[in-house]
Amino acid sequence: GLVAAGYDVVLHDPIALDNARAHFGASVAYEPDLGAAVSDADAVVLVTSWPEYGSLAKHLGDRSPLVADGRRFLDPADFDRYAGIGFPTS
Repeated sequence: GLVAAGYDVVLHDPIALDNARAHFGASVAYEPDLGAAVSDADAVVLVTSWPEYGSLAKHLGDRSPLVADGRRFLDPADFDRYAGIGFPTS
């Protein structure tokens, strides 16, 4: 849906990039390096809780894209803009 709406989508996964590529084809970009994947992100959407994503705040540095945590495993206090499934929004 994001691609159809005109957004550039960069996908990162430490294990399943080949599976993702088989599913999404050339419609999205694939980045094996987490830091590079989020370097220009306006939003980061996590749908897995791979341990590597625990360092997301470090990779974002002083940038503050929206972080949508679909697994609710990150500490919301580490991000200026955090949304977790099941958390109230303000």
